[in-house]
Amino acid sequence: MRSIIGFGLGCSLLLACSDGGGGVPDAGSDAPGACSASSSGSLVVNVHGLPASVNGIVSVTGAAGDQTVHATQTLTLAGGNYTVAATRVVVDDPFARAVYDATVSADTVCVGGAPVTVDVTYTMIPTSNKLWAINGNGGAGSLLGFASSSLASSGSPSATVAADGPAGRSIAFDRDGNLWAFGATTGDATLVRFPAASLATGGTKTPDRSINVPSIACIPSGSELAFDKAGNLWMSAACDHSVSRLTPAMLAASGDATPDVKLGGLGAPTGLAFDTSGALFVGDNDANRVHRFDASQLGASTSSPAMSLDVVTPNPSSVEIRPDLLAFDHTGALWVTDFGGNTFSKLAQADISGTGTTATAGVVITVGAAALIDSIAFDESGGLWMTYSAGNLARLDPSQLGTSTNAGSPTTPMTIISSPDVGYAGAIAFFAPPSNIPIFAQP
Repeated sequence: MRSIIGFGLGCSLLLACSDGGGGVPDAGSDAPGACSASSSGSLVVNVHGLPASVNGIVSVTGAAGDQTVHATQTLTLAGGNYTVAATRVVVDDPFARAVYDATVSADTVCVGGAPVTVDVTYTMIPTSNKLWAINGNGGAGSLLGFASSSLASSGSPSATVAADGPAGRSIAFDRDGNLWAFGATTGDATLVRFPAASLATGGTKTPDRSINVPSIACIPSGSELAFDKAGNLWMSAACDHSVSRLTPAMLAASGDATPDVKLGGLGAPTGLAFDTSGALFVGDNDANRVHRFDASQLGASTSSPAMSLDVVTPNPSSVEIRPDLLAFDHTGALWVTDFGGNTFSKLAQADISGTGTTATAGVVITVGAAALIDSIAFDESGGLWMTYSAGNLARLDPSQLGTSTNAGSPTTPMTIISSPDVGYAGAIAFFAPPSNIPIFAQP
């Protein structure tokens, strides 16, 4: 049996629910105060839509106490009102987990007398269980989704979903699997959102949210996007030398938005990554540093990072690394890319948690000169994916992440996806993200 994890609170907060359809034999209404049933009765909970061997998580609460139903079941209950709520289910996968939300046909029912039936229907969020890529310079579309099943070994799979929409430079998923990106051109909004449901199929897509950030008017307007655990969306802008925060309220509708927090005093900030404490790390390619802003600093604008770290390769060379993209692995180590050097450098947690000014990378992995490392993402098994050469995405296996290499003998990724649908991939991201990565998109 595949393992499952339930996240969230219940139908009323996380899932779409409807009120009608419950059995109310005495009052004819599912309003909580209308049930006058005095005798016991049966409640039939039908659970649909999950893969075989995967359990649902359905709570039934009322006069007989709390019960949890995992599959279709008939309950014999004391008469009275009962609430029915379904919790999100996440199915394990070696690359990107599958996320299922549920609708409940009646969230309040009156049990007593004739049997009452409630249908709980689980549906996979279409963006889940996939690796997503923004695509440019040819190919099948600007937004490509590759099902997890196509990522297990090198090959030439077509994209599972090939969509076209005004998306560019970075991808970030919110908790419900909606895809956020920067607008593709200067004529598009600063930020665009594509609802998860729209990406179930390919074709032309229109964002349902288009948000302009006039205070960041330079070109290009943004570099990287990252959600924090509270649902704030952070955006780096190398041309503005800043990182800005947009709150969930600002993201709730199209229009203009003014960031409520701005981190300044930076050179050319690009990569963004949050650690488990909520601290924000920023890769600053122009200043050749990794900056850390502690969680306690992120509630107000500041130009004073808690740490600014120069990163160098091990002795005897001690070459300075120009930080670009950032990603945390499951151990809490921070991986830093250098676009010009085609390298991935690993910084131990101890090196990034203090107030030091220099850190020596424990591992420096070099990939071939043809690679264009424009985006990186860890998968559920600890493999590190990257945008690679023309037409290709690639994965460094966990077994490859402990050995340093150099330009004379670079590392060849263990998995290379040479899809006919990819021109040049410009950004990649998983939904669901790895379970050990501390970001808002955790289901």
